[in-house]
Amino acid sequence: DISFIPFTTFARFFEWLREISDIENAQAAHVVQRIISKQSNSQDQEEILRQLQLELAGHPKQLPSPNLYALKSALKIIFPELEDFYLQYHPKLQLMAHYKGEVLAFQQLSNTTKTWIALVGDVVRRLCLLNPLSLDPCLEGEGVLLIDQIDSQLDAAHCSEILNRLHRAFPRLQIIVTGSREELLEHAAVYQCFKLEHGKISPLDLSTTQQQLEHLYTLLQRDEALTSHIDPLPLDTEPATTQIDSLYQQIQNLNEQQKNELLRMIHAGDTSEETSSL
Repeated sequence: DISFIPFTTFARFFEWLREISDIENAQAAHVVQRIISKQSNSQDQEEILRQLQLELAGHPKQLPSPNLYALKSALKIIFPELEDFYLQYHPKLQLMAHYKGEVLAFQQLSNTTKTWIALVGDVVRRLCLLNPLSLDPCLEGEGVLLIDQIDSQLDAAHCSEILNRLHRAFPRLQIIVTGSREELLEHAAVYQCFKLEHGKISPLDLSTTQQQLEHLYTLLQRDEALTSHIDPLPLDTEPATTQIDSLYQQIQNLNEQQKNELLRMIHAGDTSEETSSL
């Protein structure tokens, strides 16, 4: 019964991922076993591999496991740096990610990445449950997706592209999000935007916002141009060591009366500077 789908935690998503991964592994094992059983000589490994390659090449990737294919495709669109995502069974069961050229355990990823993997995985899981006969439920599934404070854990680069990527991953979903950062308005011209202020909601004037951003950018460019024409003053932060040593030696050679007189003169000089500054 999928008429009511309760709030999904990451644990439920992990269980679903393990289930569809087990199905894919079972199907792959069945294909291998069927090919091996056809070979009269079990030692002919090259022929077995050739038959296996032909068998796998004859099927689109999404046919054996459309759910797993949909999950990986959606994650790849939203996070291009996430190259692969799979379960490792040995030496222990754990979730692995091929992220930015490195193979990492799921626990090693940042909290933001883990949260977004869980969020996207939950959306994909629901679309797969609601579209069991679809070969690509993410592209064909319809619905409404609500995300509050979508920009709370995203950096500037992801924040400016997240809406476009979500739309590409789930093109038939109506996506409604809230946020407070201007990076979300990077592609706002193609979306319907509203502003909530003092308990009232009104259409967001994108032209005014764009003019403000352009004015700020112009000011920054002007400041950079002015700064580039100012020659930096040379800083002599390393006085000659020999001069300091010589001065120190001269002070050491003074008698007690001369040292007291020197301290009195220094104190008198400090006092006169403070008086003049006042």
